[in-house]
Amino acid sequence: MRQIRDNAGAVGFDDSSMRESSAISARRGDSELPSSGTFLASSVSRGALAGFNRSFCALLGLKEAPAYSALVRTLRESGVDVLEFDPSLADWSESLRPQIVDVAVLHAGRMNLNCAALAHDPDFGFPELVLAVDHGSTAQRLALLSRGYRHIIDVDRLSTWLPDQLTSLCTLAMARRIVLEACSKEAPPSDLTLRTVATSRMNLHAAETNFRETFLRALLTEHGSRRGAAEAAGVPYRSFCEMLRKLSI
Repeated sequence: MRQIRDNAGAVGFDDSSMRESSAISARRGDSELPSSGTFLASSVSRGALAGFNRSFCALLGLKEAPAYSALVRTLRESGVDVLEFDPSLADWSESLRPQIVDVAVLHAGRMNLNCAALAHDPDFGFPELVLAVDHGSTAQRLALLSRGYRHIIDVDRLSTWLPDQLTSLCTLAMARRIVLEACSKEAPPSDLTLRTVATSRMNLHAAETNFRETFLRALLTEHGSRRGAAEAAGVPYRSFCEMLRKLSI
């Protein structure tokens, strides 16, 4: 496995920034952070970010939507480097060259093998993954929760949620790179809790199809190959490929 290019020295994370963060937290009375889930941006000391000498980078693999242009504009006005990526294109590799990404925002309907590098390749910096789901799609949300994803947001809320959470998400990605550089063993998976999901009006066939498609897309992204995803799904390789064909994945 190739070494992660962003180590503690490269990003400028030093003892002084850690002391500054601790001092600010003490003055604010922040004795502890939430035990799980997404941290609010306000809970992350902005003083700690002063030690990082590179700008944030967000990669967006979303469907066109009314709020999409506003989201891109807001992020860029905040000084964030925005990369736009369509994993469904055959020449996707030309638009997604290895580079450090802090946050990758993907639509559940666009996850596939072309997204696997974001989760597995150190050259992309192991970004925080944010998954957008269609409005009211309980099936998509449940499928992603079952695979352990924790940042699952209604696509209509992204334009307001992402800018507010960006500092937290980028800080988590940077911290992960530092920890992985320092540790030889993989960190244990997070203990995630299945949250109550709002119900929506959807018939059984549509819900099952929606769940199956999102579940298979998540497997492809996690394992990086059809054969590996088939083994994880517990089905023969040919049957798995036939499922992908029927769902046009």
